Order: sequence, then structure tokens, then C-alpha cells
Amino acid sequence: YFGEDLVRLRAEINVPTLLIGRLVGKGGHNVRQLQQSTGAFIKLPDDSQQTSASEVPVKIFGPFPASQ
Repeated sequence: YFGEDLVRLRAEINVPTLLIGRLVGKGGHNVRQLQQSTGAFIKLPDDSQQTSASEVPVKIFGPFPASQ
């Protein structure tokens, strides 16, 4: 048995551009709360990527349970 904390994963999901603000939350509150509660790191796209696409990639890095 391998401890789940030893397995680190990377996931990428496409999020509609119009919902990025809701994911981030006011002043980044929602993203910080998600990162603290799961132990994952969430990488959001730069503002320049958001203006021209209908969806943008959001990357999640962390231990196995945090990436699910």
C-alpha cells in the first residue's frame, strides 16, 4: 500500500471564462479556501488568456485526494 499523500497528481480542467471570477472569489477568497482545505495548488490562467477564449484551462496540483 502506498500512502495517498505520497502520490502527487496534476489535473487540468477547462472552465468557462465567464465563471473564472466566481471560482476565484472576491480578492481570491474562494481559491485560497480551496487550496487550504484540500492541500492542492490551483493555477489560474493569466488575464490575457481569458479575454479571447470561451474556456480557459485551470490546473490543479497536489496530493491524490486533493486532485479528485
